[in-house]
Amino acid sequence: MVTPEKRQEIKGSLILVGLTNSVGGMDRFTPEAKVDDGFLHLVFTKDQTLSETLTSLPTLLSKDSQNDDVVAYGKVKRVTITVKNETLQTNVDGDQGDYLPVTLEVLPSHLQVYTCL
Repeated sequence: MVTPEKRQEIKGSLILVGLTNSVGGMDRFTPEAKVDDGFLHLVFTKDQTLSETLTSLPTLLSKDSQNDDVVAYGKVKRVTITVKNETLQTNVDGDQGDYLPVTLEVLPSHLQVYTCL
């Protein structure tokens, strides 16, 4: 499990980072996540081989933020995502994002929303 207190290297083929309980329209990945809880919620695979990748995908789609041998969950305030020896581009809500490495951080009270009555 990823914890905010320690630095940890994760090896796998997929990482999802969300702010709410919904990822890709499915609310099963991080059901305890709240829009205002101040955390980034990470769901990631821990696969190293093609066989492990094939095992992890069905597990990923059927789980609720549990940790096991192939899929893990964690919550952090800040995360840096890198990849070794490759160039990869992020995907942000279906659109192309920045190239790795990226550092993501929760900025409390950074967005003000006004409503008209």
